[in-house]
Amino acid sequence: MRVLKNGIKTDIYGAVLAAIANTGPMTSMQYEDLRGALRKVLESDLPQRHEITNILDQMTKIAREKIAGEPVLEYDNEYSTLYIADPFFAYYLRWAPDSSKELGVGSR
Repeated sequence: MRVLKNGIKTDIYGAVLAAIANTGPMTSMQYEDLRGALRKVLESDLPQRHEITNILDQMTKIAREKIAGEPVLEYDNEYSTLYIADPFFAYYLRWAPDSSKELGVGSR
């Protein structure tokens, strides 16, 4: 369980999505950019590197296998870079109201 500075209680997936949204979001970002964004959005302690990269790998897998069409995001472990391929997804992360994102674990 992670607590965001806006008071939302979420899991690590929600925290990573909130951090990506906080970057602007950029359509590509280095691991360190994402870690810095996590510092800005998390009230609780930062996850360890392996936790973050594991979640990014899982998000990549979900985007490839569970969502029809081209993946909206992809994490490249070799270059420690996250790519957001879908500009509409990037726009949604940044500008959609928090209430429509359902980042909170207890709110579902």
